[in-house]
Amino acid sequence: MRRLKRYIIALFALLLLIVTSVLLLQLYVFSTTTICTDDFSSFYLDKYQHLEESSSPRMIFVGDSNLNYTLASERLAEEFPYTIINMSSKSVIGLRFDLERLRLQIKDNDVIVISGTFAQFIVDKASFNSSKHKWLWGLMVMDVNHFQYVTHPQQWWHIIDENTNQLLKRIVGNQLFSPDCVYIVGNERQTTDFNQYGDYVGHLDRPSLGRDYSNFTLLTSQLNPDTVEYLNMYAQFVDDRGGTFLFAYPAYPQGYWLNSESTVLDFHTKAQREFEFDILGQPQNYWLSNELLYDTFSHGTAEGRLQRTEQLILDLKTYFLAIGS
Repeated sequence: MRRLKRYIIALFALLLLIVTSVLLLQLYVFSTTTICTDDFSSFYLDKYQHLEESSSPRMIFVGDSNLNYTLASERLAEEFPYTIINMSSKSVIGLRFDLERLRLQIKDNDVIVISGTFAQFIVDKASFNSSKHKWLWGLMVMDVNHFQYVTHPQQWWHIIDENTNQLLKRIVGNQLFSPDCVYIVGNERQTTDFNQYGDYVGHLDRPSLGRDYSNFTLLTSQLNPDTVEYLNMYAQFVDDRGGTFLFAYPAYPQGYWLNSESTVLDFHTKAQREFEFDILGQPQNYWLSNELLYDTFSHGTAEGRLQRTEQLILDLKTYFLAIGS
């Protein structure tokens, strides 16, 4: 019995040592590493402040960087009697993260439009609804100013992964491990590349980088059941608060459509069947040719941004007409 007691004490001490070591490691990295203040992470703080101060009715767009780069909110403001707010961040943060930050700010008559790349909704995407790294959540108690927006285990993992790479880089001096700063939502802002609505506009005077997306293929149309369940529950929450919850298709490369038309249409069919909220338009109206994509497969050039937005305006008008609004 005494031996068992000593064993339990030793095991507990070992566990405590591991937990303490992880915490000290992370604290060391944060105290000695520059925090990235790139536009997408830092400007999110200003987006949220704008959201808090805005008046209803509002049309709030939530999603990944396809909305940041490929939404012309000024055109939406011209067409609809809503305060237009682009609350999008980026896919590595995840749509669930953005929606949870929005939850307590939803007001009567708000229209919430979600739009993310197909990967945000299909079965093989972890950034939306993963539980793979939940065990790490409890180990990460950091500066509240840095982590005030962290609400999902996947983002904890992203931060830990970046910081561990940063430490390895410092130890071995290998420049291939990671960038020169830790990517999190920081306290500093760089606002010059965003407009008043929250759209990224720093690329509008730049041409397409000429990358070829002709071989892109959507491999599956199978929706992630956890994602669907969460979105349906969230849509009901928005409805209970007097708002409207809608899904809009992202801008995507023409190759997706040419190489996997049946898969894209099957995604639409499954979404119509499983989503308990309305879908705006048809996916075949949202692909962009290579020359209308700026630096990646979901970021439009100035012309691509406008083309996508005009289609979205048409689909929104069709929706509002159908419901008699």
